Amino acid sequence: MLRHLKVLHLASFSGNIGDNANHAGARAQFAQNLSFQLNFTELEIREFYWKQRFFDDDFISYANQFDLLLIGGGNYFELWVESSRTGCSIDLPPELLAKIRCPVLFYGLGVDAGQGVPDICLQRFRAFMDCILADDRFFVAVRNDGAVDTLEKYLGEYYSRAVSAVPDGGFFVTPAAHSLPELENSPRNIVINLAGDMLDTRFKGGQNFLSAEGFFKEFAGCLEQLLTANHDLNLVFVPHIFRDYAPISSVIEFLPDNLRRRRVAVAPYLVGTVGGDRQFSLYQQASLVLAMRFHANVCPLGMGVPTLGLVCYPQISHLYRELNLSALAVDVTAAGFSATLFDQSQLALSGQHVDGHVITAALLSNIKATHKKIDAWLLRQF
Repeated sequence: MLRHLKVLHLASFSGNIGDNANHAGARAQFAQNLSFQLNFTELEIREFYWKQRFFDDDFISYANQFDLLLIGGGNYFELWVESSRTGCSIDLPPELLAKIRCPVLFYGLGVDAGQGVPDICLQRFRAFMDCILADDRFFVAVRNDGAVDTLEKYLGEYYSRAVSAVPDGGFFVTPAAHSLPELENSPRNIVINLAGDMLDTRFKGGQNFLSAEGFFKEFAGCLEQLLTANHDLNLVFVPHIFRDYAPISSVIEFLPDNLRRRRVAVAPYLVGTVGGDRQFSLYQQASLVLAMRFHANVCPLGMGVPTLGLVCYPQISHLYRELNLSALAVDVTAAGFSATLFDQSQLALSGQHVDGHVITAALLSNIKATHKKIDAWLLRQF
């Protein structure tokens, strides 16, 4: 009989549906691979961003009521949070970590240098990592988005070797069947995700590089070409957060009126577990996915759907490199990207794409290996 563990799960559960897919897939794998049954109590990390909660003694007291504190998955080892005592979103300095009595699993965390690495953040993050790597009460598993390489680049080989790497849970999400009116007008659909946050970071402009407006215009031109070449094809735009509606609207503005009125649909803005499941069922039924956001790439790849990454942030190119699929990651910040994107899209739509089942098999092997380490660690704790 499996031992039950009360788990405080600190992560994001509302606001970005990619997080919901990540948790659903990871929990399914935990259930298959661990010698324990995990019973989760969810704690929304955005409450800390909103200053409704704080990493303080009250948080420690609450965490100590559980058998295990699980932090992640998510992009919480960012290296630019100067207001944090650890240089990242997990603001638990050594003096607070010392008060936590239960084991802590840092799971599936991104190590992100995409918005810079101030010296003070790097200094604090190193001290934080030194603390958690020196104590067997803590287990650290970073996700497969270049996190290990980023650790080695900024902290050194000792740190990159001391952590485990784990595939993001989104690779293993299995959406339920849903009624999807967005797909009713065509047997073939390109499902598209465009990220509406950090546009100044994603599209810096300058010589030979596109501004956000330049991307919108060129991307719309590529979509027009694809629709003209494939008369049975429609477009479905899927927002993951509310800001994604801005780039969706901007691209649609550049499409010819006859196409945007007849061959374009936009999915509703939904949040939470049920909303996320509904949106990812759209990805599951796509003929092709074109995606900017991390989980808009991860989830369809895991489901075996032909997917092309729209690279305007380093995390996405790192993801495809780790999967040995760099040819499927198209840099959309450089002027003229649409020629490559059109050619790659046509190949995928004609059935010439990587077999997703091969990807999933390799990732399953990887996650089982890491979960075996986590299981051994948990058995030492209990």
